[in-house]
Amino acid sequence: MNLAEQFQSYFQRGNANKGKKYDQLNGQKIDYAYSIFWTKIARDWDKARKATIGARVDALIASPEFKNNPLKRVYFIEDLDEFEHAGASLLALQKVLAAFKNID
Repeated sequence: MNLAEQFQSYFQRGNANKGKKYDQLNGQKIDYAYSIFWTKIARDWDKARKATIGARVDALIASPEFKNNPLKRVYFIEDLDEFEHAGASLLALQKVLAAFKNID
């Protein structure tokens, strides 16, 4: 039995721990974690960078193809970093940048 078959078998057995880790994740916890992450990152940015990244995030979120997916990293923001991000992560970043705009 290959690894993929073992993995599938594990979850088809009705294991008591099935999905336990992810069952504990909910929208509030995900938003909180992403918000803390982005606050730590964005606090070191100057106003111009916050404005530039904020405008790009706003444009992506306003686009019809945007989905608030909690974990799947599918969205790339130019000049943010070299990674793709989940929709929920970008919504948290948008919220963090809006808060910084109010206090800067």
